[in-house]
Amino acid sequence: MNPRRLVAPLAVTAAVAAGGIAGALIGVPAMSDAQETTTTEAPADEVPGRLGRPGGPGHIEAVAEALGIEVDALHEALRGGQTIAEVATAQGVDVNTVIDAMVADVIENNPDRDEAEVRERITTLVNEGRPAG
Repeated sequence: MNPRRLVAPLAVTAAVAAGGIAGALIGVPAMSDAQETTTTEAPADEVPGRLGRPGGPGHIEAVAEALGIEVDALHEALRGGQTIAEVATAQGVDVNTVIDAMVADVIENNPDRDEAEVRERITTLVNEGRPAG
């Protein structure tokens, strides 16, 4: 076989191989100076420190503060099946005080939210607990 006839196919093969290797290296964040991105923000229905679904309702810290208890104690009570209203009653705290604190917290952190809707959702959460699922 004529060596000249092998030059073009070898050149193409080498170029494809080099391109593949370069592409693989460029695609690796550490090699391309790109940063691997991971979303640290939880989905809206699983926001850390939140009780409930999208945008709220309320930071658990605000609830614990309104109840005058530690966050861990509140978590324990909620995991034990109590509603926030039941915890409030046990602590001698008016349920509306807790609802007001939660609404204020949500509105402070999300000023574009409709306060009436937030209050309705929080009131349901406080009295009935978090929906299953």
